[in-house]
Order: sequence, then C-alpha cells, then structure tokens
Amino acid sequence: MNILSMKKSLLASTVVSLACIASTPAFAGGGVGLGILGAGAAAYPFYVGGSAGGSSLSPELKSCCGDIKSADSDGTDLGYKLLAGYNINRRLGVEGFYNDLGSTDIKLGGKELGTVDYKTYGLAAVYTKPLSRKFNLRGKLGYGALDSDFKGTVKHEKENSSFLYKGVGAEYQITRALSVVADYEHFDSDMQMLSTGVRFGF
Repeated sequence: MNILSMKKSLLASTVVSLACIASTPAFAGGGVGLGILGAGAAAYPFYVGGSAGGSSLSPELKSCCGDIKSADSDGTDLGYKLLAGYNINRRLGVEGFYNDLGSTDIKLGGKELGTVDYKTYGLAAVYTKPLSRKFNLRGKLGYGALDSDFKGTVKHEKENSSFLYKGVGAEYQITRALSVVADYEHFDSDMQMLSTGVRFGF
C-alpha cells in the first residue's frame, strides 16, 4: 500500500469513527459532561497522550562508490507516538513528543542491503482553532531531532540530525478530560506519519 492510499484510508476511518461518536445519544446535542469548546483545556492545562498509525520512510543512502540512486528505499511501516503538553490558554500550548516511526528495508536489484530504524523527539508550539463546541483543528510547529539505527552493508547518512517539525491535526472532545485525536506530522523529506489516538488532560 502506498502512502497516499494509506493516508486516505486512515483519514476515512477517523472521520467515520468521529461521526459515530458524535451521533450517539450520549453525545448528540451537546453530550453529557461536555462543556464549551476549550473547557477541557482551561480545566486541565496539562495533558498526556498516545497514538499509532502509518509512517512513510525514505532514507538517503551512500555507499563507498557514491550515492545509491536506484535503491528501493521508500517504505511504509507502523509507528507510534507518545506526547505530553501544557495549554497556556485555549488557543496556544507547547508539546513534547517522541515518535517511533518503525523501519524500512533497503534493496538494490532485488538484494537486501539492510534496514533503517527511525525514532524522533522534540518540542513544538501548538495552535488550536475551534470549529464547534466539541471539534478543534490544531497546527504544530517546532524543532525535532533524529535517532536512526542502520544495520546492513551500506552506509546511511543524514545531512544533519535535526529538522523543522510541522504537523496538523483534529481533536474531538469526548469529555472535558478525554479527546480523540488524528494527526499528520512531517519531520523532513525522509519521514512522515499519519496517526490516530487519545489525549487525556489533568
């Protein structure tokens, strides 16, 4: 499955899931225990969360004889994310993240050259845009670092180990403390991730 098909499938399942939650009697028309949008952020400034989904990995490769331009190094895998954040107010916050993006096999002419594992971590500013009483859009911008582990017969190199982190996402409040979230994250040209999960305020 290519990354575009994976994105469409995951986004479709997320929309369907959120629609099902919104249509249940407990949450329709405002729901039980739901305050105004952002009430959770005001009542619970700190939050933690986790999510899982698909990652797109495209490592840059070099060998003793120069760049390997024909290597089959594009791949997708399952990954997960852990996060913790603080809401400064209902619109702005800061968030720390750790992502295990999984791994991808590298092949050339049908021969396997090795495997690259990707892990990232960093800090981002978060901006929240309310769309309704229970539904938010979020944008993220920050700084991240890469921890990659290559095992194989060629050398894997990154121009630098840091990157500009960008992300967009959606959040549906189930209660004032619990939210369902969906995020698309762009780490650099090598790494992207689309995930769904939960966030808990305290």
